[in-house]
Amino acid sequence: MAILPTAARFSQPLLAAENGVRHFAALGATSTPLLLLDRADAARSEILDQVAAADLLYVAGGDPVYLLETLRTTPAWATIHDRLRAGTLALAGSSAGAMVLGRRMWRPRQDDLVPALDLVPVVALPHHQPGQDERVSRLRPHLEAGLCLLGLPEMAAAIWNGTAWEVAVAPLTCYTADGQVHTAAGEQLPLLPPAA
Repeated sequence: MAILPTAARFSQPLLAAENGVRHFAALGATSTPLLLLDRADAARSEILDQVAAADLLYVAGGDPVYLLETLRTTPAWATIHDRLRAGTLALAGSSAGAMVLGRRMWRPRQDDLVPALDLVPVVALPHHQPGQDERVSRLRPHLEAGLCLLGLPEMAAAIWNGTAWEVAVAPLTCYTADGQVHTAAGEQLPLLPPAA
C-alpha cells in the first residue's frame, strides 16, 4: 500500500504520510509514503515505479484544490487511472482524497463545483452532518442529472465491491437535485459504477 500525502503539501506532508503508515500498521497492513508533492514529482520515474508497484493507493486529506491540480493530466494520474481500469489497483481516499475522486469537486474557498477526476458520479462532502450541512442547500441547485452530493460523515465509507457501492460503518446520504436517499451501513448506495 502507498500513502499519498499530496493534499498536505503545505501543512507537513511527511507527518501526514507517517500518520498514514502508523494507522495502517495498527490495522496489520504494510504501507509506504508516496511523496508526490507537486506536478514535477508526478512525472518522476521513481514515483511512477511506486505507483506501478502499489496494490492499494490511499489518498490522504488536506487541500483538495491543490491535490486536484497536482494530479490532473499527469503521468502519475494516467498510471493510476490505467491500473484502476485494469483492476490491478485499489484506491481509497479520505477528506480531500475522497473529494477529488468525484465527477465534480466542491472548492471550499470559492464555494463552487469544478470538474474533478471523474471516477465516481458524486460530489463528495466530507465531515458531513445530516441536517446541519449548509453546503447541501447551496450546491444542490448546481447538480446535473445523475450526480449526487454524497454526505460523508466521519468514519463512514462507500466501498465498490465489484458490483455495487456498499456503505460501511456509518450511514451516508446521497442528495440529488430533487431528493435524497439515506443509506445505512451494510446497505447499497444507488450510484452508478466507477468510471475507471
